[in-house]
Amino acid sequence: QLYPEINCFILLTGDKDFISLVNALKANRRKVIIIGDSRNVSEHLLLSADDFLSLEELSKMYKARDFSKILTPKKKEKSTPFDTAVEWLIETVKLARENSKTTRRALIDNLMRSSTSFDYKGATMVQRPDNAAKTFNSFSKFIVAAENKGKIKTDINEGFMEIFLPEEDPEIESELSPNLKDVIEKEDWKKIFEIIVNAFSESENVDGHFFTHLNKSLRPAKKEGLLTYSNRVLTNAIVKLIDIGFLVPQSDSK
Repeated sequence: QLYPEINCFILLTGDKDFISLVNALKANRRKVIIIGDSRNVSEHLLLSADDFLSLEELSKMYKARDFSKILTPKKKEKSTPFDTAVEWLIETVKLARENSKTTRRALIDNLMRSSTSFDYKGATMVQRPDNAAKTFNSFSKFIVAAENKGKIKTDINEGFMEIFLPEEDPEIESELSPNLKDVIEKEDWKKIFEIIVNAFSESENVDGHFFTHLNKSLRPAKKEGLLTYSNRVLTNAIVKLIDIGFLVPQSDSK
């Protein structure tokens, strides 16, 4: 309140203890950008902020000295073809969905960087589709290019950009939709019970993929509008059923 002219704050941290500060700033309509190590940053902090910039990407931007120009990779560093990076992007969105994580832009970038399945080093190492000799200067621009090619689509919910696959409905898949309920109603618990029982009866072995299997079994009902809850809430419902003894993971029952 002392400096109303400041409308954007940059925090150099990865600690979740700063979430309350981020929320307070956003409550006063201030934009918050987090700068930190992509391998060691709180997911909840990422979800609270408006945007995230990794130290690695910031270092490359600083070395380039001109933030307005498209970066050219060093000769010793091999850039990633655009189509390959898009495949990684799609794989990451699918993985996030299966694990009940939000597909917010900043989180997807972070998940791609931390993945051991592919060698993603940030959007500044991804070739532009119109000029393979040049790379993107930000993850945001990479996302725009991927969307222009019809590989993904984006939507803004509650002020945050989320990434979706072409066949997905943002109104259904979004974890930030204001239409989603936070507390599971009594009649919906019955639906969840029935779906889970059917999931077990149709599959004899879900060992090693317990949560993924059950989350997938609930997705059709969510897509049909029968369960208007986020994936996070539905996952918490599964955890609660385990806590009360209604569900016992196979690995624990042997």
